[in-house]
Amino acid sequence: MGRYRSKWYFSGIIFLLFTSSWFTNVTAQMGDIAIENKIDKSSVKIGDLITYTLTVTHDESVEVKLPGRAFIVLDTAFQFIPDDALNISDYQIYEPQEQAGKIVEKVEYVFSPFLVGKFMIAALTVQFKSADDTTYHQINAEPIEFVVESMKPSESGDIRDIKSQWEIELDIWTYLTPILISVFVLALIILAIIMYRRWRAGKALLPVLEKPKRPPHEIALEQLDQLVQSDLFARGEFKEFYIIISDIVRRYIEGCYFIVAIEMTTTQLIQNMRHAGIDDDIVELVQTFLTDCDFVKFAKYQPSAEENQQVIQSAYEIVHRTKIVLEVPTATQAETATATAETSVPAALVSAEQSNDAEVINSEEIK
Repeated sequence: MGRYRSKWYFSGIIFLLFTSSWFTNVTAQMGDIAIENKIDKSSVKIGDLITYTLTVTHDESVEVKLPGRAFIVLDTAFQFIPDDALNISDYQIYEPQEQAGKIVEKVEYVFSPFLVGKFMIAALTVQFKSADDTTYHQINAEPIEFVVESMKPSESGDIRDIKSQWEIELDIWTYLTPILISVFVLALIILAIIMYRRWRAGKALLPVLEKPKRPPHEIALEQLDQLVQSDLFARGEFKEFYIIISDIVRRYIEGCYFIVAIEMTTTQLIQNMRHAGIDDDIVELVQTFLTDCDFVKFAKYQPSAEENQQVIQSAYEIVHRTKIVLEVPTATQAETATATAETSVPAALVSAEQSNDAEVINSEEIK
């Protein structure tokens, strides 16, 4: 819209709008049409939205033309307000509805004023005609006033000073709480993994106090006693006897010195014992014992009764001389232990040897 400077010219226009609005309303109310307009807020701040609604109610036989998107807003001096100061953000025509035998049509304007003062929405014009009429008539809405106020920060209108900088107090728990929660969750995950692995391994979920393992020398001596009391000599299974006694001594060396012994040859085992710093007399004793066993195991050698007794005595001597003791023995105790190892041949072995000697004598008598 253009801006006009003639106050009298606009006064005449407003007078004609009001006059035509009054006469048209009278005629329309006597006929088949009525018009109503309103705004949702009569006082707003700059930039606030105002909704202006125009409602037309008429008979079904009446045809109506609603106004377009533009409308006129005047200030107190009857000056037009430019479009850029109104900012019409929405314009919507609703579908006609039937109410109490009448047709209700509605148009809605949403705008946001950006000027401060008292203003008036000029009368909007609605055109209509009846079914048997060829000429459109006009009906005008009543003008509506509204006030736009300034957005002042205070009653005096002065701008407030900038507030001082707000210091944020350091709360250590704000930073420490996430860390503690993370550590707790990680500990739960580790605990769950440990318990799952123990369950898969067939162990108790919680550690149980287990009986201490027996010393290697106790196991070796027990196995030697069981082997000597067996009937392998009586049945003539010398090779099987030498294989078992050799494995007993090898397992004992492996458990006592923590070196691999079962899967190694005699030469490899002796080299490992020397590298481990074991006494030379013990190494030579083990070497002699294993060499004698290898003759029977691999060379099919038939040992004599004296050789069988010597191999058994060597096995017992190896265990007794290398077993772990809780106190350092005196010289007399060491000599006694050695003599005991050399002479402690089980009775079952003696009886087996005597039976072998008897068999040899009988075979010579037969000859």
